[in-house]
Amino acid sequence: MTSRPMRGVTGLIATLLMAVASPAHGHEIRPFFAGIDEHADGRVELRLKLPQFRSGDVAAIELDIEPACQPLPGARIDAQGDSLLQSLALQCSGGLSGRALKINGFSALVPDGLVSLRRADGTRVDYAVNRDHARIDIGDPGVASPTTTLGAYLPIGIEHVLGGWDHLLFVLCLLLLVRARAPTDGAVPLRPLLATITAFTLAHSLTMALAVLAGLSLPSASVEALIAASILLLAVELSRGALPLTTLSQRQPWLIAFVFGLLHGLGFAGGLQQTGLPDGAQLWALLLFNVGVEIGQLLFAASALIALRLLRHASPPPLLRRLPLTMIGALSAAWFLQRLTLILGA
Repeated sequence: MTSRPMRGVTGLIATLLMAVASPAHGHEIRPFFAGIDEHADGRVELRLKLPQFRSGDVAAIELDIEPACQPLPGARIDAQGDSLLQSLALQCSGGLSGRALKINGFSALVPDGLVSLRRADGTRVDYAVNRDHARIDIGDPGVASPTTTLGAYLPIGIEHVLGGWDHLLFVLCLLLLVRARAPTDGAVPLRPLLATITAFTLAHSLTMALAVLAGLSLPSASVEALIAASILLLAVELSRGALPLTTLSQRQPWLIAFVFGLLHGLGFAGGLQQTGLPDGAQLWALLLFNVGVEIGQLLFAASALIALRLLRHASPPPLLRRLPLTMIGALSAAWFLQRLTLILGA
């Protein structure tokens, strides 16, 4: 017999999977970080931290200060973990007064970033930037920006989770696992759902904090491979059917959510570490980034639950009922094998 969670969700899952058909997606989506320090003599130091992807490609982000400044000798490019750090200095007549910063090179894998500006008078402001907000008036401290200071970490957290397709597939599988415990009317039981979401939130918040503030780390390729394995495990569990609840993940989905949430937290921490944290305000930046992650996660979960409710009375043919879980399993297996290959080839 086909599992009850599959009824009415074929369209939802198939649509999601069509958007992530390439195993190159997942937590490969990472922001960039740019630091700009202005000095009283008109010298400006730039640091650009660019993500380097598993394919070996480097994000093509470029910074243009308008009007242009005179480049100074001593530019450097250094490897820093999974990133490249470009450092250069400019001589800007009159400093940054009357100048703007234009950011070019946004892509699907680098949809946003953080620009941290320290002015000659010691004041600091952070800007969240993306394709729609790719130009900043850095010459006038009184000009408002779309998101400034620590609040810049909130939208970065939202965009990071909504772009992390492996994370979203895991959340979807958790919802379907909880729905497997539903009564015959197909309604998702509220208490197990809240327990599962809370456990997942606590787990990845814990490892994010330990990674960013205490230096906890695992090789990123290993973390990514285990995240893919977590999705594959849930796909296998869902394929067993709704009843009876014979396995641990079926009986206690909150426990599975907590255990694998620890791994997903390390994946999120990697994205935050790529962005960078402001000196003296790391805890607040981490908190806002995590809040952004939770907002994005809840938006997706709410949308999925609404879709499940609207589609639960649909009765697709048996083959189509099995297809979404097969696609989830195949995609997560492809992710796992791709990332395992990177580990073995390192």
